[in-house]
Amino acid sequence: ALRRATRGELPRAQVRPLDPKSPVPEPDERGPGDVLVYNLAHRIALYLCALFTGMLPSVAAAAAMFLLALRQAGGRARPALVVALTFGLATPVLPYATVFYGHALCGALLLWAFAVITLLAPNERGAAAPLCVGTLLGAAVVTEYPAAVPTLMLMALAAWRHGRGFVLRVA
Repeated sequence: ALRRATRGELPRAQVRPLDPKSPVPEPDERGPGDVLVYNLAHRIALYLCALFTGMLPSVAAAAAMFLLALRQAGGRARPALVVALTFGLATPVLPYATVFYGHALCGALLLWAFAVITLLAPNERGAAAPLCVGTLLGAAVVTEYPAAVPTLMLMALAAWRHGRGFVLRVA
C-alpha cells in the first residue's frame, strides 16, 4: 500500500529461463530449471513480514524465557540470561524466526501465555491478566490450529493456579 501510494515499484516476480535464448515465460508457465527472480520491493515486503511474524515475536519469547528463568534462579540475572540466550540461539527458535512460518509466532504466543499464567500471583484479581492470556492463546490457535492442544493444557494450568473464575474470563 505504501509503494502504491508513493508510486513506487510494486512487488513482483519474473522468470529467468534456464536457456537464456528462450523467451521469458509467465511465472505460472515456467519449466524445469527456470528460476523466479523477485524485485527489491518484493524482497522488502517478505523481510517485513518475516520481521513482524517471526523475528520480533521470537525476541519477545526470549524475554519471556528470561523472566521465567529469573524467577527460577531466585532473582539472579546471569543464569537467567544464559537460559534466555540458549533458548534464543541454540534451539530451533533461531532458524524458525528467520523464515516466514507461523511456528515462531505461535510458539512465542504460547510461551507468553505460560509466562503470564506462571508469573501472576495466584490471588491477584483483575480483568487484564485473563484478557491477556485469552488473547495470546486465541491468537496462537488462529496462527496454527494444532496449538489448541497446548492451549487446553495451559487452560488447565490456569485453572489449577488461579481457579475456575480465571479460566472462564480467559475463555
